[in-house]
Amino acid sequence: VDTADDDSADAAGDESVDTAGDDSADETPSRVDDTLGTDEPLLRAIRDVYPDYAFLHDREGRYLDAVLGHQSTPLNCRSDLLGQPVEEVLPPPPAETVLEAIQTVLDTGDAESVTYALDTPAGERIFEGVVTPVTIGTVDRAVLVARDVTDREQRRRALARTEAWTEFALEKTNSLVLI
Repeated sequence: VDTADDDSADAAGDESVDTAGDDSADETPSRVDDTLGTDEPLLRAIRDVYPDYAFLHDREGRYLDAVLGHQSTPLNCRSDLLGQPVEEVLPPPPAETVLEAIQTVLDTGDAESVTYALDTPAGERIFEGVVTPVTIGTVDRAVLVARDVTDREQRRRALARTEAWTEFALEKTNSLVLI
């Protein structure tokens, strides 16, 4: 997860997230590619197959860094995200949900769950995520880790429809037996 060498975040007026020279960077690495030299292939492999998306945000909701999951989304290009406010990347309802969670997390220090839907060329996709606070150096940031749960949600809705239909059919069957 690299923001130190990315000019697009700096060009957007964002503070650099570079932890070089910061003693805390040795204790809590903020960059997947620089974490543990001998484990780098393992970390890259995990990143490459992990379906979740991770976004680092400042208080105003600007994208400071992103690790995009291996699934296809409308957010396919990391460089297009960096430095952009969430309101310019997501449509109003999800952007408001995410921004409110970011600000709540930074105000309270407690994690927040979020659920939002995005329209994509493949149809509506539903995402669930957790926003957590993180301090990089001395600056408070928020990390959103989100997962596309559309398939699970579609299965849940189909099961609910089947259960409702079954209950209806049983009621009708019982009514016929009583007659």
